[in-house]
Amino acid sequence: MKKLVVLARLDRAHNPYGHITENQHLNWLDQPGAILNPLHTTVLGTRLPEGATFSEVAERFGAINARLGRDHMVKMLCVLDHGTAWYSPASGTVANATYMLDREEPLVLQVNHREPENAFYRFYVELLGHLTRSVLNLVNIAGSYGRPLPMRDVRTYGAAEFNSPS
Repeated sequence: MKKLVVLARLDRAHNPYGHITENQHLNWLDQPGAILNPLHTTVLGTRLPEGATFSEVAERFGAINARLGRDHMVKMLCVLDHGTAWYSPASGTVANATYMLDREEPLVLQVNHREPENAFYRFYVELLGHLTRSVLNLVNIAGSYGRPLPMRDVRTYGAAEFNSPS
């Protein structure tokens, strides 16, 4: 996780929301505070440490992220055959945060440890959504194809740095 945070802290220009391809910028699509190219980072694990539960690992993941700004936090945790954890807007939706248009909304951590057999699927859907959202506007793929919706616990971090206004 430390290496992913260091990566996120590298100087990386934000593309305005209307910058849809490398050489096409549609100014009328720009929105104040919205960016098109947020960095997506995931901790992908193949096993848990001896004696640890996924819920404990997710709790630590959330606590570390709570000390980081939104651009520096790690966006997702996936441990194969154990579970996934990802952020979504605190508005109550299951959908993952895009880090594009929802940059001012408070985030909550969605922890899905009750469907260990779906961990890789949830990781894949999150990554696919991130990679294609800005060009294809892919939304709600998990809700459309991933029935049933994930069984998850929600953890709130009201005092977290990533929930502080920029």
